Amino acid sequence: MKFLRKDGESVTLTLRDIYSRQIAIINVGMSTAYGIPGPLFKGGTFRFVPIPESHPTTRTPTYAELGLSKWVTDSEVGAHNDPEFITMTYGDYKFKEDGTRNIRVSNALKLQPKDFMFFFASLANKKYRRLGRTLGMFLIGFFEIRKILTFSEAKLSTLTKKNAHRKRKNDSNYTIWKGTNNSTLFKYAVPMSKGNADSYLRTSRGDHLPWGSKNKNGRTLTDLEVINSATRASRLIKLEFRKLFWNYIIEKNPNISSLQ
Repeated sequence: MKFLRKDGESVTLTLRDIYSRQIAIINVGMSTAYGIPGPLFKGGTFRFVPIPESHPTTRTPTYAELGLSKWVTDSEVGAHNDPEFITMTYGDYKFKEDGTRNIRVSNALKLQPKDFMFFFASLANKKYRRLGRTLGMFLIGFFEIRKILTFSEAKLSTLTKKNAHRKRKNDSNYTIWKGTNNSTLFKYAVPMSKGNADSYLRTSRGDHLPWGSKNKNGRTLTDLEVINSATRASRLIKLEFRKLFWNYIIEKNPNISSLQ
């Protein structure tokens, strides 16, 4: 498998090597909880829109400075640009403010250098954006992990200068995942529909996701609601499903790799 790096050089990795590496998936970016999901265009291209910054910072870019004015209600608001796909960093907390474990990244913390962290986000086409709704969840990119830095390492490292947590004033106790040059933001979003997610996502017990289940009021949950509920915590893709998972990625984004 050949990965086309940002510098234009390619790196060849064997299939056995790729499939043996752990994969964690984690939810990022704008959603209906913060505003309107990022835009999905005809053909599957998209724009990644990060959530608003909620903490005082030394200097975080505004949505206007990120070229995202068209896709937010206030372009002068600071963006929590995390993950950032320039120097490839992503930050989050191992523990929440109340001291409990942050399940959002619990599985991501099991990754090692050379493993993969995949990001997915809520996206919406023009019609759904007008309604302020989410069309679906889509995989948007990945990091091949170069290094995982603890807070004491990250706050001093030259590798983390562009990360949103590093830019926050008085932020602490975060972990930063740093990607290699093989890391990328996709050109084409990869849908996480029942049809494909069912082949690589499982519950913690290894069962299929509870499609068609009901909420406490007896209403049948939509497929999107089931996926959203199942992915509030970062998820690891089991070894036996990684080949299928990669196939979905490559089918939509053949430019990132070619099978040898």
